[in-house]
Amino acid sequence: MIRERLPEESPRRHRPTDRSSTRLRNLSRHDSGLPPPAARLPCARGSGADPLRPARARAWASGSAPSSCAAVSSALRADPDPRPLGGLFAADNLWGIAAALWLVTGLARAFGRVEKAPEFYLRNGFFWIKVSLFVTVLALGIRPMLTFIRWRIARRAGRLPQMDRLSGLVCVNDLETALVVVIPFVAAAMARGLWLY
Repeated sequence: MIRERLPEESPRRHRPTDRSSTRLRNLSRHDSGLPPPAARLPCARGSGADPLRPARARAWASGSAPSSCAAVSSALRADPDPRPLGGLFAADNLWGIAAALWLVTGLARAFGRVEKAPEFYLRNGFFWIKVSLFVTVLALGIRPMLTFIRWRIARRAGRLPQMDRLSGLVCVNDLETALVVVIPFVAAAMARGLWLY
C-alpha cells in the first residue's frame, strides 16, 4: 500500500523587521511618485533657519501698520498740545517700525525664494498694484516725517513746536491709513495668483 506523501509544512513567514518595513514604505512611496518626508521640509535639519520667522514678522507688521497709522491720525486730529506730544511720537515710531519691517519682509518674500519663485511675483498684476500702493504710502509719509522731525528737534531744544497746518497732516495720514488697509487685500489676491500673465 502506497502511502500518499503529505505536503511539508511551509515555514512560518517571519515578520519584517523595523528596518525592512521602513524600507518597504519608502519603496512604496517612491513608486507612487511622492517625495520622502525629509524632502517636504522647507529647510534642512540642523540649518537653524526658521521659515515661519519672516511670516510672523510680516503678520505683525500687517496688523500694526494700520493701527499705528490710524493712531497718528487720531493724535493729530485731537489738536495735540505742543508740550507733551509723547503719544504722537510713540505712534509715529511704531508706524515707522511696522513700515520698515513690512518693506524688508516683503522684499525677502518676493526675491528670497521663501515661498514662491520671483517669477510668480514679477508676472503678477496684483504684485505691481501692491508695490504702487506701498510707494504711494511712502511718498505721502515724507511730509509728516519731516514735520515730526522738526517737532522733535524743537522739543529737545526746549522750544514749542509750531502746530500750524494740522488739517493738512490729518488728511495725509487719513489717506495713508486707507491705503494701508487696502494693501493686505491686494496681497491676498496676489498670493492666490488671481492676475497672472
